[in-house]
Amino acid sequence: MRNNTFRNRFFFVFTLVVLLILSSIGSFGTSNNVTNYNDASQKIDSYLKGKLTWIKTTSSSVINPVISFKDNKLHTFVNNFFIKSNNIVVSNAVGNESYPSSVMEKNNELVAYEYEDGSKNHIYIRNSVDYGESWSDAIRIVANHEDNFDIEINSPSFSLEPIVKKAYGVCKSPLKNSSVLGYFEIDNISSINNIKINTFEFSGLPDKNDQNNTYAFWGFKTPKVVTYRDSSPPGIIVFIGTTNQSTYPCTNSLMFLLILQLDPHQTVLALGWAPGIQNLNNLSISKKYDSRYIYGACEINNGSNQDLLFFKISFGSRDNTRDFIYQILASPENLTHPQIFVEENHIYIVTDSDSRGIVLYKSSNEGNSWDINQVTRYMISLSADPNYPMLYANETHLFSSFIESGNIYLTKSTDYGLNWNVPVQINTENNSVVEEYRFADFPDKFHIFWTDNRERNRDIYSNLFNLQPPSAPAIKGPARGKKGVSYNFTFNSLDPDGDDVSYYVDWGDGCMEDWDGPHASGVDFEISHSFPFEKTFTIEVKAKDTFDFESDWSEFEISIPRTRATIYSLFYWFLERFIILERLLDLIK
Repeated sequence: MRNNTFRNRFFFVFTLVVLLILSSIGSFGTSNNVTNYNDASQKIDSYLKGKLTWIKTTSSSVINPVISFKDNKLHTFVNNFFIKSNNIVVSNAVGNESYPSSVMEKNNELVAYEYEDGSKNHIYIRNSVDYGESWSDAIRIVANHEDNFDIEINSPSFSLEPIVKKAYGVCKSPLKNSSVLGYFEIDNISSINNIKINTFEFSGLPDKNDQNNTYAFWGFKTPKVVTYRDSSPPGIIVFIGTTNQSTYPCTNSLMFLLILQLDPHQTVLALGWAPGIQNLNNLSISKKYDSRYIYGACEINNGSNQDLLFFKISFGSRDNTRDFIYQILASPENLTHPQIFVEENHIYIVTDSDSRGIVLYKSSNEGNSWDINQVTRYMISLSADPNYPMLYANETHLFSSFIESGNIYLTKSTDYGLNWNVPVQINTENNSVVEEYRFADFPDKFHIFWTDNRERNRDIYSNLFNLQPPSAPAIKGPARGKKGVSYNFTFNSLDPDGDDVSYYVDWGDGCMEDWDGPHASGVDFEISHSFPFEKTFTIEVKAKDTFDFESDWSEFEISIPRTRATIYSLFYWFLERFIILERLLDLIK
């Protein structure tokens, strides 16, 4: 009896230990599972209300060059879809290209990048009208500053105003110890023949309390621009910089630049900075187009290691700040190269770490609390060292890329970052990817740009993948009906990429539904219709996704037959008009 009791207890303890071990490496039944990883030693500082200090100055020079567009080598995009393309060369000039930044609106795309010409860097742009399958000739952005013409500029960053396809860009210059920022606008990314660029200098500014004293801002890093519709300037520039301003000096602090165009001839700048937050690096920002908040993440050095700083800020009219709050996400090991992405009600920050690979921070309550999930720890070798992660999200999927051993990889999550697919290598030639931060970009789920050295110098490459149309819609409805009676019909089209779909319906009676939608992919869409006369009608339906890829047509027949009452009515109508025929019928009777 004692042996049985001991055996039972031993079996129970053994089973419990096995379950604990299994639960620590993943959920049951999922070969590529990554569990939710909450670090017990993780500490997250509560929100702190920040203070911004503001100055205003008049811009120094405004240049509006009209650049003639070179011969466009784009060809017509014929194929409706392709599963996966080969790597596409975006730019492979003799010199070195790097630091790509791209925006996309449906089939139109714009990319900017640095080009090293001898010892100087310039910025070139190209556009595509066929989803990035082919690219126009390069156009150089020419920036002047005071008496300096065609100055050196670098670090391009884009933001897009959707629908109208207007792009806002920002760059910096090493002039004045990098006290010069460039801001440019492109009216339409599908036709880049008019570029407006301004340059702003922030050195030698007078102290309003002491006119004999001047101060400066310098050391600008990673400037980013975001489209901001809730305030008078359409774009807001966020960057990291240093100032010796006597009242509020700071080193590597957050800075915000609002460009206020009071009239076509005067541009006023409002510059705000947060002197209480210093020692920052590697800034990333994101914003939902209809949100009043700008969200950001960057590294913050706390003296012993690199933590993450998360912040959000909103602006009122002109330069009045409504909210500026921030939070420190601390970890026992270094967290570097963060990228933030905001989608729907979720805030995502992807970062690399010393020993846990790529890590994802996710908040569904505006940053009040965070879940920490592993992206690569259980997917690749423990000896691997993945770095420089990028992130793109939509309503249903998360996509993360990273660089490891000279290759760029892509992985996907369908459950908000809890589990991730086995990473897929994107570059087709091994060890060709340049491993430096911001030497790649991820504008949407179809494109990745990176700096490639397979030709023994730096070039810009891209890849297209999983670009597919929705399925031909399934149709449900009655096969027979009556004239003038409204019937419900159900359509359902599944988009392989998870994009929303719209439906075009030709009812066969002269009526049409002109792209009703968008509707969720794979979800029934119901609509009612009545037919005006007796006939067999052929309903034709097709679907298209948010990138205008269209499905094949589907057909469905419904018969509206003549009823007996209709036949009798026709008979009596006929008799009323032919009285002689009625008399003949009476004689026959």
